[in-house]
Amino acid sequence: MGYGGGGSNTIIQVDTGLKREVMKVKDRMNRELISGRLRKPMITIIDDDGRTDFLTKWEPILQEKSFKISIAVITGWVGNSGYMTWDDLERLKRNYDVDLVNHTHTHRYLANLDESEVRWELENSTKILKERGHSYDVLVYPYGSNNATVRNILREYCRVGINISGGVITPPLETFRLNRQGLIPQEGEMDSVETYTA
Repeated sequence: MGYGGGGSNTIIQVDTGLKREVMKVKDRMNRELISGRLRKPMITIIDDDGRTDFLTKWEPILQEKSFKISIAVITGWVGNSGYMTWDDLERLKRNYDVDLVNHTHTHRYLANLDESEVRWELENSTKILKERGHSYDVLVYPYGSNNATVRNILREYCRVGINISGGVITPPLETFRLNRQGLIPQEGEMDSVETYTA
């Protein structure tokens, strides 16, 4: 028995019409994300681990130039030999445009851990950063180690996951698999900021 005189044909037409409208909206959103209009690139600098060499490598540049930089903090290693203290990190945040972000609690290969160990890493680092008023919901994967399980768990704690390599990011973005371009080679010195900007 039909409804409103059209029966099941009316329901199918409405369903088809809704699907068509949803596809139009999705297409329009994708065009906006990857449109041909001239876009200005954005550079975000992230220094991993919170080592004390940040104070000699980056602080002099921050004193000379104004730009945004993030430090991916291993919360369980803060204050250990070779790592900055919370006083150091929070002084940098106060005095410069430095953001402190999540790099787990003990810097383990997350893809090699079981679910409970991944959760332990994230719960501890998130809790400490949150209590201290820092960006707990941006995670830089230690060693770039992640997989589908890690990314699914991460969604419960963070809004973004960043790899340690992979190059320049272009739309559409995969927010839990953002790539990075390395600035400092394993051996040798960093090039000038102007070189990387170019």
